[in-house]
Amino acid sequence: MTIFQEHDKYMDEQWASEVDAGNAGNFSLDADAADWIGAPSEAYEGAPGWKEYAEGIEDGDMSTAFGYSATAETVAKRLSLMGFTPQRCKAEMAELLRDLHMIDGEDALYVPVSGTPDGEHLPIAWEDVVEIGLRALIASSKRSDAQEPLESFATACLDELEPFREFDADPRTLLAALLHGQAPDTVVRLDLHDLLAAGYFTRHDAVSELALQELATEMASSGPIIVMTEGTTDARFLKRGLQIVAPELAGYFTFLDPDAKAPGGAPELVKSLRAFAAAGIMNRVVALVDNDAAGRQAVKTLSGAPLPDRFKVCLLPDLDYVNDYPTLGPTGDTRYNINGRACSVEFYFGLDCLRADSGEPLPVRWTGFNGAINDYQGELVPGDKKAVQDRIGKMLTAAEAGDTPLDDRWDAMRQIAQTLIAAAGR
Repeated sequence: MTIFQEHDKYMDEQWASEVDAGNAGNFSLDADAADWIGAPSEAYEGAPGWKEYAEGIEDGDMSTAFGYSATAETVAKRLSLMGFTPQRCKAEMAELLRDLHMIDGEDALYVPVSGTPDGEHLPIAWEDVVEIGLRALIASSKRSDAQEPLESFATACLDELEPFREFDADPRTLLAALLHGQAPDTVVRLDLHDLLAAGYFTRHDAVSELALQELATEMASSGPIIVMTEGTTDARFLKRGLQIVAPELAGYFTFLDPDAKAPGGAPELVKSLRAFAAAGIMNRVVALVDNDAAGRQAVKTLSGAPLPDRFKVCLLPDLDYVNDYPTLGPTGDTRYNINGRACSVEFYFGLDCLRADSGEPLPVRWTGFNGAINDYQGELVPGDKKAVQDRIGKMLTAAEAGDTPLDDRWDAMRQIAQTLIAAAGR
């Protein structure tokens, strides 16, 4: 379904509407219905008139009843946009066949040559096996009265394509290879009338869009979880910290471009997250915002315009050791609980990284009032913040080298890891 869009849908409106009515239980099948309903008979087994209906559909042509279609040229272009170019797909098919036969020490496909008394075999290179097999598949797909017998070597090459026709193979690989060289106006049709008749969906359902949503869900569950932060330093620290406190899970998370020189801050993160959602990014995305006034405003802003379910926004967790923290403001030096007001990533590597030479924690300076959440925003003084970041870098390096125990200084980082795991699992 990824190769079709909703405007590619075709249907026999009368047939489709009657099938929907039947599936909704609004009428009973009878002999007259057999003239225009082409569903597999088991779909209606046991319904009134089922036997007459089953007998009546045997010779019906339902290829234009319901489905999706586009020209070979259009489908090939769409496949190329997905990365399924004919050259790449044929090369991958040949390489897979080579790998499969390498187990038996075969460097080519050896086909017996008829009429040779010594049982001579003709070697066919794997690239040629793919080309010959594709032509044989197209020839064998014609109507039985238009088919010509295949040569034995063509049949052998066709048999080699079986791995690409199985359900666990991506059908786009074989389709892209098959469409190469076809007339541009050849119609590629996906006949779905039997699924409509069986009640899997109704004629009004956007089946192509539903398929893409299912694909997005599947990709979200198996693809890497993207973590977005307010700044590049945050991303670097958290990525390294996660690998230290949760190495068995760190590989499932990818931090968004930690080396990029992109603008930072909660407002920029909000813009980026909305852009990801608008672009239809299929991965799960977790945005970690600072536990300060700006971060709380970002969460409030995003809650007003719901994001896809696979997008989560989380504040950094509260910390016990900042419940009574020194601050600087117009009224002088005071101590406050700075959770939700001033906790940036620098606060999550233990209190030792935050201490001045005197042993006292480096103070937070109040920078302004945030009217959106009716609270003050605070942050470390720039020179102090740089000193804290240097200490964190040394702490991470020592832990990565195994030179320091993972004691309670890492508890805050463990809290962040649990926050990420919980958000990814919701």
